[in-house]
Amino acid sequence: MAFNKTFTIENKTVGLGCPVYFVAEIGRNHNADIELAKTMIDKAGESGADSVKFQSFRASELLIKELPKVSHIKETSDEHKTAFELTEAVELKFDDHVVLKEYAEEKKLTFFSTPEDHNMVNLLSKLKIPVFKIASLDIVYLDLVESIAETKCPIILSTGMSYLGEIEKALLILEKKGVNNVILLHCTSNYPPEYEDINLNVIPTLKRCFDLPIGYSDHSLGIGVSIAAVALGACLIERHFTIDKSLPGPDQRLSLVADEFKKMVDEIRNVEKALGSHVKRPVSSEMVMRKLHRRRLVAAKDLKQGDSLTRDDIACKCSEYGLEPEFLSFLIGRNLKQAIKKDSPFHFSIV
Repeated sequence: MAFNKTFTIENKTVGLGCPVYFVAEIGRNHNADIELAKTMIDKAGESGADSVKFQSFRASELLIKELPKVSHIKETSDEHKTAFELTEAVELKFDDHVVLKEYAEEKKLTFFSTPEDHNMVNLLSKLKIPVFKIASLDIVYLDLVESIAETKCPIILSTGMSYLGEIEKALLILEKKGVNNVILLHCTSNYPPEYEDINLNVIPTLKRCFDLPIGYSDHSLGIGVSIAAVALGACLIERHFTIDKSLPGPDQRLSLVADEFKKMVDEIRNVEKALGSHVKRPVSSEMVMRKLHRRRLVAAKDLKQGDSLTRDDIACKCSEYGLEPEFLSFLIGRNLKQAIKKDSPFHFSIV
């Protein structure tokens, strides 16, 4: 498969070797309150997000009315409301998309969304969003994948609940349609997942299998797993975002609030610096330490000219001068050409 290692989303270059790209997934946390959504956009921008992502759907096109509620929705919703009713209540209208896109752009943030039916693909295409997200549940909805691919926009493809073969089928469609700018997201579709189910080692597996940029959509609690994902090669981090975890909605409790998101961004920027080079060698800042705190060969006691050196005559201590410890056996049995005091360095010139 021939996918680009890097590409641009508006004014940001993303992909292998690029600064990590941060997506604040507002999703449905706005509860169809546009002023609340605007506040979330404000806080996401202040927290270091590069983009804000929403979800574009109609409940009637997304799920059947009799669909049972999964556990995390049961735990966070009115028991008398169905999954269909809860989903229908947080739909964004076309005009809402326009308002939120314009507002995000005013705040210097990229606005994009996850379309979950063909009409929403058309809506977002008309809005000229710069990137599309395909949700984990839609990776097997190949007709929708093809429709999104026809926009020719970059695509972020989430892989929760998927086998490698299912991912490959979706990627083959994108490749066939000429979409070369793709980021795969590792994801565990639980809210939140157990740590033993997160399987961050899948990140390098996906990179080896498909040879394209890999990101991570994190539903875990806290920020540690996102940081670890970057250390394993994730070039994009997507996190659910809110301003108050006690707001109604199934994703609020696992979302990051502004100070948590900012801390995550700051820590990941530090990790990016810390990853550094693949070459193992002393870095420049170690050179003073290397000079003063590496062990070297020095006299263990006062020694006279002509002494034949034994192991007991030679100490290995931190010293600015002296032969490296690897020359210990070379010195043993050599005769001193001059007397030296205790802790004086051994050099080739005096033996």
